[in-house]
Amino acid sequence: MFKVYIKFILIVCFSMFIAACGEEEPGEMKLSLDKESIQLSGSPDGNVDSKDINITIINSNAVVHLKAFKENGSAADTMEFNWDGSYITVSNPFGVSVGTYEEQITIQACKDRDCEENILGSPAYVDVTFISSDI
Repeated sequence: MFKVYIKFILIVCFSMFIAACGEEEPGEMKLSLDKESIQLSGSPDGNVDSKDINITIINSNAVVHLKAFKENGSAADTMEFNWDGSYITVSNPFGVSVGTYEEQITIQACKDRDCEENILGSPAYVDVTFISSDI
């Protein structure tokens, strides 16, 4: 009986430890994006489509450094970002041939300039689909 009781206590303690690891602390800064994916369309001659991704820092109580990275495929090199305060505008790539391109943007929010200490929710990712056509 005593062994069963000890096992029960250990399971309860372990469960409480695991649950506590995933909890936010009250007032902790957190990165939040209004979109997880966007779709842009355009043509190889440069007709532009763009979408805004709103960035919110919940419980902002200190300076937060934001960084964005273009990752993945062949269209990422020509994808354009324009920052304006609390949002980033992503524009379709120029000069890519007709087709569909899957890209990813990484947005990082950090407590330090070198981004060695991310805030909660960082990094965040936005999947971008580019559809380039002659129409």
